[in-house]
Amino acid sequence: LLPAMLGGNSLGIVVSKVFPPTALVLLSLILLLFAAAKTMHKGLVAFRSSGAAKGSAISMNNLQRPVLDLRDNLSIASDSVLHGAGPRRHHNSS
Repeated sequence: LLPAMLGGNSLGIVVSKVFPPTALVLLSLILLLFAAAKTMHKGLVAFRSSGAAKGSAISMNNLQRPVLDLRDNLSIASDSVLHGAGPRRHHNSS
């Protein structure tokens, strides 16, 4: 990865001296669009091969939401804070 970064840095320095700023912005935009299109293509290929597009995906009606009941933990924590009861430490007195 480091050699590619160093090579890109050196190439960027040369290109920035040769091209005007508007051309650099356009080249950057073209590179960004190319990378986005390539990523989108790979994502679509992965989506199609996963079987999700063929109807094997889980429907939203079959999903169940997890039930989180934090009241018990909250009351224990608030009792500890309000009454000054921190974690109990056992001291070995030998």
